[in-house]
Amino acid sequence: MTAVDTNVLVRLLTGDDAKQEAAVRSLFAAGPIWIAKTVLLETGRVLRSLYGFDEGVIRDAFTKVLGLRNVQVEDEASVAAALALTAHGMELADAMHLSSRPPGAAFVSFDQSFVRRAKRAGASGISVCPPRGDAGPLRHRTALARVLVADVGVGTPESGSAARVLCGGLFPSRP
Repeated sequence: MTAVDTNVLVRLLTGDDAKQEAAVRSLFAAGPIWIAKTVLLETGRVLRSLYGFDEGVIRDAFTKVLGLRNVQVEDEASVAAALALTAHGMELADAMHLSSRPPGAAFVSFDQSFVRRAKRAGASGISVCPPRGDAGPLRHRTALARVLVADVGVGTPESGSAARVLCGGLFPSRP
């Protein structure tokens, strides 16, 4: 089995370099091919932003490639569900995020238009994540710090490690 990178899939789908396209076609004819979900996401972004293809063309191209007998894709069920959601106006990345959640899990986002598109597409268990209270971002950071300390074990408020995670990311401060 051969796993392919984004640039290989882009060459297959665009044919914009004759030599590379021929090499990719030979590769796809030679044996089993593995495509990761991340490769599909990146390929979709490249085809949309650099080549100007719309979601429908990208979905159709992915459906044809993934329909080849020798092609396997990571998490086939969620990829198929994501492609189906794109047929109803969702962007591939959003559809992939939504369809990759565990069965029965709720999905929240601050992106109200994403939630509306998902609901129009027939997705369930998705909602807008509303801000809580009126104390602003500081209150949210404090509440999240409590969660990180109590539930995740990031650190203690005294050690300041929870504050570093919230305010400075997971990496140490620069000198």
